[in-house]
Amino acid sequence: DVDAETGRERYAAWFEPDHFIVQAGTPFFRSRFANMDWSIFTPKGCAHWDGKNLVFSPGVARNPIDHPDELESIWRTYYRSIFNPARLKVNMMKQEMPKRYWKNLPEADLIAELIDDSTRRVNSMYQEEERPARPAPKNVYLNGLRELSAAKGCQYPPDPALPLAELEKISASCRACPLWKNATGTVFGEGPGNARIMVVGEQPGDREDVAGKPFVGPAGRKFDAALAEAGIDRSTVYVTNAVKHFKWTPKGKVRLHQKPDNPEIDACRPWVLAELNQIKPDILILLGGTAARSLFGKSMEVTKHRGLVDAPHLAGKVILTVHPSYLLRIPDPLKKEHEYANFVSGSGMRSRYDG
Repeated sequence: DVDAETGRERYAAWFEPDHFIVQAGTPFFRSRFANMDWSIFTPKGCAHWDGKNLVFSPGVARNPIDHPDELESIWRTYYRSIFNPARLKVNMMKQEMPKRYWKNLPEADLIAELIDDSTRRVNSMYQEEERPARPAPKNVYLNGLRELSAAKGCQYPPDPALPLAELEKISASCRACPLWKNATGTVFGEGPGNARIMVVGEQPGDREDVAGKPFVGPAGRKFDAALAEAGIDRSTVYVTNAVKHFKWTPKGKVRLHQKPDNPEIDACRPWVLAELNQIKPDILILLGGTAARSLFGKSMEVTKHRGLVDAPHLAGKVILTVHPSYLLRIPDPLKKEHEYANFVSGSGMRSRYDG
């Protein structure tokens, strides 16, 4: 369900492990599902995450989740649709997950029926006449999740007078461009509403998409190091991205970053402007060309305009500099060191003290 006050989704799971594994296993879930509130209930101990704190509590004797879950219904439909009787290997199923654990699976009551019916279905496949290939069926499970999310509705373009918490809540169901289809979720800005410094990057990366927070991946760590070296406390800075969904292309099991197109940047601009209207920073730092395109409405060559930019309609001081991911891609160690120093002091973080 969804918390009425915070707007964060809440999930619960029940499991019956043989060993005391809850405390050892939950850091994975905290990292993988950081943008959700969740509880894991087991007889040997329970774990609870609220987005900030991971808390453990004593175990419970029975499953406390007593209400139906519409996502489980979607999952059961999806599981039934992908069950392939021609590739059924019951022993392998038991090896991957011992049968005593099956009772905790949402699809548990379907398994026996699907196994029993597998021989009939395979025989019917042999008896069918050859027919033309047809497109693969749509992913019922993922489509169901998206429909549930879209059903919440979204006010677009957003009202810039809305507070940040409300903007973040309604942005979760934004469909202004197609990027939402392949992203885990919207990654909204983070930081105090009265921040003197606001930083705009390009888009969430793989780590940000999973965590639901901006600037937590490799480029984010480089950015944090630069802030610290410039004497800026990250917790006092409002950080966001020009594009709120992760754009990527698959390569094996890896999701590779793709640069957002201008229509995608333009579609997300109302969210960035609404954030800017609420923060009203003294200093606005734009990291890279995508951020510049978002705020100025046109493409700008970062190396040519790097440094202070005359844009009093945006903030008292506007700084355009490279994105920290650029620093990570420089192969030459000496150039990397020089560019990092320039990022911190020349036309980057410490430029806020100039003038």
